[in-house]
Amino acid sequence: MLRDLPNGIYLEFPNVVVKVGLFFGDSVELFDSSGASVCEIVQSLGTDDASYAFSLEWIDFLSQVRGHKRSIVDAVTVRNTTQLMNDAYDMANNASGAL
Repeated sequence: MLRDLPNGIYLEFPNVVVKVGLFFGDSVELFDSSGASVCEIVQSLGTDDASYAFSLEWIDFLSQVRGHKRSIVDAVTVRNTTQLMNDAYDMANNASGAL
């Protein structure tokens, strides 16, 4: 949050820009190549508190185990997220090892 610069992380692709907020629970916004907003994705379930979100994940997990209830988080999404984090750690380790 420096001066009048926009707050967020901007990922630029050939036909779209994705803006991710800096804070837990911030929205994700898509912009077309001209800079016009296409849509904004806002958190609709859960919480904007990180520690409470962690608790909610465990409550959901225990509900699955105890009551054979389906998770609200799709397993494919978890696999993709875990793979992305593993790839990021591998890249960081390889980069620091090259120095």
